[in-house]
Amino acid sequence: MVDVVLFDLDGVVRRFPGMAAWPEIPPVAFAPGLLDEAVTGKITDEQWRAEVLRRLGPESADAVAAWSASCGEVNEAVLRVVRAARSAVQVGLLTNGTSRLATDLAELGIGGEFDVIFNSAELGVAKPDPEVYLLACSRLEMEPRKVFFVDDSPGHVDGAREAGMLSCLFVDAVLLADSLRAEGLALTDL
Repeated sequence: MVDVVLFDLDGVVRRFPGMAAWPEIPPVAFAPGLLDEAVTGKITDEQWRAEVLRRLGPESADAVAAWSASCGEVNEAVLRVVRAARSAVQVGLLTNGTSRLATDLAELGIGGEFDVIFNSAELGVAKPDPEVYLLACSRLEMEPRKVFFVDDSPGHVDGAREAGMLSCLFVDAVLLADSLRAEGLALTDL
């Protein structure tokens, strides 16, 4: 039986439908070296976005400003699963976030939906490093085998499994609910 469910934020609970409007940003913003610095807290979110603008050049200032202004939107179907799971067990976020995470959660109105929030920028280690999952379990005072983790990245799911957690790859809210039920959670509120 699962005692805690940890959800990834981006691509699971939150989505960014407008990203296609800024095709030049993802290759720069999500480049491994730069992104790693932002999500492990070596640089702030503001420094990360300033570096993206510097790399793209001043002609991309409007696109970077529009990207920076968006905090995405809540996947309401997944939020219903979060709430149903929370009626049975403790739920939390485990996300490769930046120093802006708390602000985004407040703006999205979902900060209070989770019992615990693990932000890689505060932990100093990011997914898929097994250390981040073990650190979260340690802070929960929970054995990894009692924690279920869901993420939209296969590598992050593999990292959680390597750490001993139960884990599934997010496809959609229906399959997520089915995976949680298969682990013994009664999701009656769905």
